Amino acid sequence: MPGHREFKDALYAQFARIGHALASPKRIELLDLLGQGEKTVEALAEHVATPVKNTSAHLRVLRQARLVETRRDGTYVYYRLADDDVFRLLRTLETIGHSRLADVRQVVQAYLDGRDALEPFVEAARPRGAGLFVLVRTSNEGAGELQDDAPAGAAPLCERLARMVDELGDAGVGESGLSDVGAVVAATEPALLASMRAAMPRAVLLLPGVGAQGGRAELLGPAYAPGRSAALIAASRSIVGPALEAASAEAARAGAEALREIAWEVSSPAH
Repeated sequence: MPGHREFKDALYAQFARIGHALASPKRIELLDLLGQGEKTVEALAEHVATPVKNTSAHLRVLRQARLVETRRDGTYVYYRLADDDVFRLLRTLETIGHSRLADVRQVVQAYLDGRDALEPFVEAARPRGAGLFVLVRTSNEGAGELQDDAPAGAAPLCERLARMVDELGDAGVGESGLSDVGAVVAATEPALLASMRAAMPRAVLLLPGVGAQGGRAELLGPAYAPGRSAALIAASRSIVGPALEAASAEAARAGAEALREIAWEVSSPAH
């Protein structure tokens, strides 16, 4: 029987496998992407701007640490987070980073410091008849600490971004009355939706967080104030998860149809 010291060394060595898996910026980014839904290695490689071979090596480390799982569909291998605990671990890491590391705030502020960070994307998309979504308010639990709070006399970051989205989209309003610059706004914060919609009356809103993160489609009516085409509900784990557990595509189809019916109801002008 191993002694107390040997036991602790062996135990913490196992915990360190998680730490090792998280000790790479690319691997953290891969986990963040998988938190949005399962993806192939090819899609992940494109997102993180890394060769497929290198991306596969990162995913292998994450899989060895039991943070991700896979399924095969024909010649494609799809990766997903192992479970909701991994998603919560990722969000906790993000929250601690924002609260304990001043450099995190500096990096974010440098990226968002002025419209010049966004204008090149608008200028590239608009002539091609394309558009873009700007991240205004995320759906993770710790988002409020950075995005909703503000020093005395200053507007919260999410409000400043919302104003910027509206201004950038001014020259890209189409016949529908909607602009080519949309905004990602958390479905987990329905109390914010009315003010976000008021600040961005012409933006299409992309609403993540329904289902697994606690957002409820029934509460998203304010997002559809300009019309039914003014908002999109993003849901992946709440639909794909039950289908994977039941090994049935019908379960995913039923979940998607139920969500569609709720969205149609809350987007009704009479709602």
